[in-house]
Amino acid sequence: MSTTPTLSIVAVKPDVNLSTGATFSTEDTSWMLYFDPAAAIRAWIEHVESLPSSKNERHTYRAYSAALVTFLAWGRSRAMGLTPQRTIYKHTAIHAMLDGIRLGATADIIHPLPTVALMTAFYNWLSTTGKGVSASTFNQRYLSAIAIYFKALADQSPETTLEGYMRLAELRESIRRAATKRLKVTNHKSESPIHDNGVRLEPQQISAVLRAQDRSTLRGLQDYALFETAIHSGLRGAELQRITLNSIKFDGSGCTITVRGKGNKTVPVPVATFVYTSIMNYVNAYNATSTPTPITEDQPLWRGLDFRGLPILSPNHHGYGIVKSPKSIANRISRMVYDALGIHFAGHDTRRTCAYNAYIGGMKIVDLSKLLRHASIKTTSRYIGTPPNLGDRTLANYMPSI
Repeated sequence: MSTTPTLSIVAVKPDVNLSTGATFSTEDTSWMLYFDPAAAIRAWIEHVESLPSSKNERHTYRAYSAALVTFLAWGRSRAMGLTPQRTIYKHTAIHAMLDGIRLGATADIIHPLPTVALMTAFYNWLSTTGKGVSASTFNQRYLSAIAIYFKALADQSPETTLEGYMRLAELRESIRRAATKRLKVTNHKSESPIHDNGVRLEPQQISAVLRAQDRSTLRGLQDYALFETAIHSGLRGAELQRITLNSIKFDGSGCTITVRGKGNKTVPVPVATFVYTSIMNYVNAYNATSTPTPITEDQPLWRGLDFRGLPILSPNHHGYGIVKSPKSIANRISRMVYDALGIHFAGHDTRRTCAYNAYIGGMKIVDLSKLLRHASIKTTSRYIGTPPNLGDRTLANYMPSI
């Protein structure tokens, strides 16, 4: 007799009392007689955990599991004839089910047969509840994760009778079509490749933010080095988080920072030597404290500090040994700019500021695009924005009078 624990998605507290609502599936769920969703989810977990971006930050698993949990909870409600609410993605029982499957437990999972029509209905539900979801977001965030689960289902080879073979083939084809479903993204009104979304700081504003940091304190040294690095490198928040001493190469005449970026690209980014000096001033000051987690060669630079601006020493503190996340890095940069200038500044505005100042300083847009690691010059143009003297650059200024 098997002692493997069994988890059930039906055990999740429904949106209405099952004793007064539907107590049976309102859709045909006989397809589950041919497939093993728990085994497919186990394959899904193995696949997601093998993705490069999940090896260190666990970001992929968190993001993808949220999409899968939402689909499973919505599908269960639909199959049971209930009205699903947008808050179903918060069902901790389904997250616990995923954790149980990871450890080898079985699970009784109920949701309708994956079809193209089902995925369209799932999108319509997402887009009309809560904050809504755009077609592009649905493709990237939801379908990319759910397709892995569907493909794992379709790859299964269940035993069946000759009479059931045709039915199995039909079901497998439906699941495969659902796995390749992608919504058509409607192009919005075309706009100029040069526009002014976001905030770009002028050189004097950058200097004002840096001057506002009290470099006699550890927090001030960290903030100064963080802001200077972000502005002069144009690195994204997740890339800033990954900076270690090993990723910084300094030979006395130049300095580069090489971290894994978007699309798993690792391209050396040149920065000024004074950026390296600011980083080392902060690192040396941090390691001079009695911190139990010093910044070593392979450890990220940016650390959480307590309310006094000092390293966290208590092992019982929630921030013990904490490394700043991309979000906390963005929040810290935003706070620095607002405190110094009173301007609301997003974390990604450091890349816009970098592009803007490099362009008006004379850097060619082709070289700037390579520095920012953009796929196209059009993207770089959007980061640059509208240079202040663009209105004076008429053709008459460059052609002789006739």
